[in-house]
Amino acid sequence: MALLLCGCLLAACRTVPPPPGTPIAQAETPCRAALQVASTPADAQVLLDGQPAGNTPLLLSPVPGPHQITLQREGYAAHRMEIEARCGATQTLAASLHDIAPPGIALDELPARVAPEEGLKVVAQATDNEAIAAMSLYIDETLAHSTGEASLRHNIDTRALAPGPHQGRILARDAAGNEAAAIFAFEIVAPTATPSPIAPSPTATVAPSPSATATVAPSATPTPTRAPTATPPPTVAASQGEISLLVYDYEGALYTDPEGAGHPYPLLDHDRVGPPVSRTYRTIVLRNEYLELVILPELGGRIYQMRYLPTGQPLLYNNRIAKPTRWGPLDQGWWLALGGIEFALPVDEHGYLTAQPWEASISRESDGSATVSLHILEQTRRLDVRVEITLRPREAGIHLRTWLRNQSDQAQSFQYWVNAMLSPGQHGVGPGLRLTLPAETVVVHSSGDIALPPAGGTMPWPLAAGRDLSRYGEWRNWLGVFAPRLSAPFVAAYDEDAQIGLVHAFSPAMQGVKLFGFGRDFDASAFADDGAHYVELWGGLSPSFWQDASLAAGESVSWQDAWYVVAQSGGVDFATADASLYARRDGDRLHLTVASPGEHRWRLRVSQGERLLLDQTFTVRPDAPLRASVDVGNTGQQVDVHILASDGSTVARHGFW
Repeated sequence: MALLLCGCLLAACRTVPPPPGTPIAQAETPCRAALQVASTPADAQVLLDGQPAGNTPLLLSPVPGPHQITLQREGYAAHRMEIEARCGATQTLAASLHDIAPPGIALDELPARVAPEEGLKVVAQATDNEAIAAMSLYIDETLAHSTGEASLRHNIDTRALAPGPHQGRILARDAAGNEAAAIFAFEIVAPTATPSPIAPSPTATVAPSPSATATVAPSATPTPTRAPTATPPPTVAASQGEISLLVYDYEGALYTDPEGAGHPYPLLDHDRVGPPVSRTYRTIVLRNEYLELVILPELGGRIYQMRYLPTGQPLLYNNRIAKPTRWGPLDQGWWLALGGIEFALPVDEHGYLTAQPWEASISRESDGSATVSLHILEQTRRLDVRVEITLRPREAGIHLRTWLRNQSDQAQSFQYWVNAMLSPGQHGVGPGLRLTLPAETVVVHSSGDIALPPAGGTMPWPLAAGRDLSRYGEWRNWLGVFAPRLSAPFVAAYDEDAQIGLVHAFSPAMQGVKLFGFGRDFDASAFADDGAHYVELWGGLSPSFWQDASLAAGESVSWQDAWYVVAQSGGVDFATADASLYARRDGDRLHLTVASPGEHRWRLRVSQGERLLLDQTFTVRPDAPLRASVDVGNTGQQVDVHILASDGSTVARHGFW
């Protein structure tokens, strides 16, 4: 019976050939696309829709349709590309990767103490994944030597230095604009005077009295007591120096025409602008343990650069060659594309004063902080403007205090904005830059992206036109937006590739927030010669360029806001003037980072409804953020993060979903 059943099954399963002449159906071969992926430099890892696919140069054969190609190589910013793969077509994708790795500096050992007549020989070597463009040696912020080579050798004439402590800094810059610094300290020891010979005192002989015997008690030699040495409080170093910049020769093309322009500020004949020349400008430099500021009083009083010293990374964009553009106020017709943080008034589009000289002075506070005070009297509206830039010890941020006073005899309407031009961690921004704007809607100021609303139009933020505009890699052309309603008084830019960014925490007096950037399709030659892009964070006294602030005759207004560095945190989701929070969800776990511009001992409480998930005391520094992870489950319930100071007051509080 078993044999019979098996035979029946085999017969049933046997393939019966088709009748003669019947056409045989061929199995369809799925249509594929071909993508030839190349990079400069080569050997970059290729991710196809997030999955590793090999290294460049590489031929991919994906199914037709939309795909994301990501190129990754150590020392370079990740490069993301969107492609619509076409059936049967071969498409070529080539990318030049953006170098974000700062150079390395090897400094030969130096003596800690040097006599004036000895001199000090400084020898350093720089290395880079591509090429070193320049090395510079500064002594007490004065340029002592520079070279275009990868090695630096210089003999410092220590006879010209005053006795006491001094600081040296070697700055190395690679071809992509990444910079690194090596700082060293030494002391000039004044020569010890040779003591003059002392003549021996004459010995007096006293004849003893025969009637008395003198008894002399031995005198005790007192042991000197050394007073305890108190550790001096940290102080911010402040110095003045000079900087040489390459600038298109525009100064000879300036002219004034008060009757035609309606104001006394210089206009520019663009046809008479000459080729780049080297110009030297006075600088004021503030430095503490974490941050270095370079201020240019002669060019609008701007903060030219903020550098995070633990890694040597810059925060602000600096144009390699300062270039006058045709942008700026309509009645002035030009603006100097230089970079940094500028103070723009009394009209919109950068104002009249960003290339004018401001008065500047340095003062010190009892807590060790240093303040640069900038002052100018604006001529068209008689606005007396004072800006104080304060750097405190052990903080990776600055405090700006601004006073505006109407010195005219009538009410004045005006614009006042602070504009920060950013490229955190590197020269030029890339797709890893993320912009945090706590708003649900924005108003377009101007745009070159036809998929977005025109000027004056409203759009959701950050998701618009099918893109996440909080990520700079999604910007196609220039875009400027105002955010009239913020849910929290801050804005931030953080580069996820360079792992560094900047937070601007607003005073209630500042009502205006603006973001501006050029996008990947914009031709950067309009403002720079090297193709590098940057973004602008604006903070203003009025909500937008279309609404003026006003002061009555004799009236004044003042406020204070903060700008600070966030490094190695992963990003910024929420911020106050004292702390920033970043959260990343991974399944049922929430990974949290708490960063601060200062050094603090705080308490972290994380809760979900009535359930307390975490309660711990922690220490935070600018170079050491707190990282914590908690299990939040899959309930979809909000997670509340609460940071408290030692006195129980709230430092920051935010809810994450």
